[in-house]
Amino acid sequence: MLVGGGCADDGVAHFGKVVSKVPVHRLTDAMDRLLALYREHRQGDEELGAFFRRVPPSMSTDALKDLSVMLPNEATDQDFIDLPRRRRSHPR
Repeated sequence: MLVGGGCADDGVAHFGKVVSKVPVHRLTDAMDRLLALYREHRQGDEELGAFFRRVPPSMSTDALKDLSVMLPNEATDQDFIDLPRRRRSHPR
């Protein structure tokens, strides 16, 4: 997952920073957590992109830490399906 990318009000482009890798079926949970983080820690009417550029990336990483962990004995076929594929891919 990348956060903090986009174009600021002053027209300056910002590259997002990788804060985590999560399986696609956990994406909704990851987004919910990042939005909760934003709501809890934003300053005034700070916009989402500005917030994630201001806070350290580790704050987002910590919020997503358990979603990125996938132990072999807990993995399901759903963990190996990337969108828009409908069948399992084989990790190399």
